[in-house]
Amino acid sequence: MNLTVKICKNHGELSINEVYKKKRINLNGLIIDYKCRYCERANSKKKRDDLRKKISPCTICKLHLPKSKFTDSQFESRYSRCKDCQLNENNRVYEIRKKENLKRKFGLTVDDYNNKLKEQNYVCEICKNPETVVHFRSLRPMRLSVDHNHNNGKIRGLLCLSCNQLIGHAKESKSRLQESINYLDKYIIIHGD
Repeated sequence: MNLTVKICKNHGELSINEVYKKKRINLNGLIIDYKCRYCERANSKKKRDDLRKKISPCTICKLHLPKSKFTDSQFESRYSRCKDCQLNENNRVYEIRKKENLKRKFGLTVDDYNNKLKEQNYVCEICKNPETVVHFRSLRPMRLSVDHNHNNGKIRGLLCLSCNQLIGHAKESKSRLQESINYLDKYIIIHGD
């Protein structure tokens, strides 16, 4: 048999470049075993696919969990995290970003924000309701927005998203807000709304 050509039962004759050399030690000494690259690749892919269908390790908690414990994108990922670890990571990052944003945008610490929130009884200063808008990723209510004067940066209070946008769309103009009130009053009188 020619050393440059090997026979695979699935793929026929192969050149020496198309096979793996695998060394085995036998009682009689060293034996070189040849394996077809294509068969080996298909076999290892099948093993990986079978394993992935059943379980996958979480890179954070190191537990091997079923696919249902991962988000679809995380299960196939090389750096997969189970849903519980991902939620913990999201919460951790949320707290860090909240702290950084408050300091960078408004010069507030988390304690300052929490004290202001406590002063307002955890509700919006205008409508006296808690925030009802839910964050699209974390699915929890958003925190109250820090309302500030855009000219001098002075903080006025904490508002829900709706009230904060109301002030913003009115461009912080008292006359525009008063005209809006007059407009609504006019139609309440006319139509009895």
